[in-house]
Formats: sequence, structure tokens, C-alpha cells
Amino acid sequence: MTELPPERLSLADFVFSETSDPSVPPEKFTQWRRATAWATSLYEPSLLGPPIPRTRLETAGVSRPIINLGSYNYLGLATPL
Repeated sequence: MTELPPERLSLADFVFSETSDPSVPPEKFTQWRRATAWATSLYEPSLLGPPIPRTRLETAGVSRPIINLGSYNYLGLATPL
């Protein structure tokens, strides 16, 4: 069987693992993530802190402050005084 190039694979190709531990990624998955890291960085920026209302995000190698609207507490109303 011929190996597919990384750009032809998706997460669905790694449903089954060599181990029974779901927290250990298969070696082929790790290799695929390394090979496609450049593409992932185009649409998946890196969060540089915990997922709290005010945090930092890295896009295109630049870190900048953001308000995390997906934190469920972006207005700070759930934080006790």
C-alpha cells in the first residue's frame, strides 16, 4: 500500500490507534501534525495563555492581546467581586 501525501489525509484517517490508551496519539498522527503544521498555522492561531476573558493570541508570529468571546465570561459577570 502506498502512503498518501500529508495534504490528502484528515483527522478521520487516525480514528484507530495502535494502543488502547486514547490519550496517546498514534505515531503516524504525530508525523502528520508535524508535516502539516505550516497549513494549520494559517487557520488555527495559538492561544498564549489560559482560555480566560482577556488573554493573548499569536498569529503570523505576532502576539497580541484579545478578548476571548468564547470564554463564557467575556464581560466578567461570572467573576465574584
